[in-house]
Amino acid sequence: MAYRRIEMIEGRRRSWRRKRQQTMVLDVDGLPVEVHERPPGSEWNGHYRQRMYHAVIASCAETGGLLDGDLHPGARHLGKVTLKFTLRVVDRVRGRLCGSVTVRLDVGFPEPGLLEGLESRGVPYIARIRKNPVLDRMAKPYLTHPLGRSPEESRQ
Repeated sequence: MAYRRIEMIEGRRRSWRRKRQQTMVLDVDGLPVEVHERPPGSEWNGHYRQRMYHAVIASCAETGGLLDGDLHPGARHLGKVTLKFTLRVVDRVRGRLCGSVTVRLDVGFPEPGLLEGLESRGVPYIARIRKNPVLDRMAKPYLTHPLGRSPEESRQ
């Protein structure tokens, strides 16, 4: 259950009214929101080691503009709530703000239900996956820098 809704799509639509984009990359991320005391709905999250809310947000990757967001209890895994959230945002953004949408998902979000939902709508996506030793081993001959490091960090 979402505790608060953040909707900014209408404001974005007004600001882009004159210059409609052809394509948009919709970036879906989780955001831990640390709280103090014990506000209603906040929970202890053992992974982050803090009392928090867990927000899922959607933003336009090209502009960084926030499009939508949901706030959830801190101990809840966002992979389960991302399905409805992402498909709702995709359906509203496509047609209103741009012609086509590509979705970029952070690690932990690519669940089969969400990917099937995007595929059924014909929405391309790219998702970061968790560390996988088998894939790391297969990719090693093609890497020019150590795993998990950018080329700039490798040179230092």
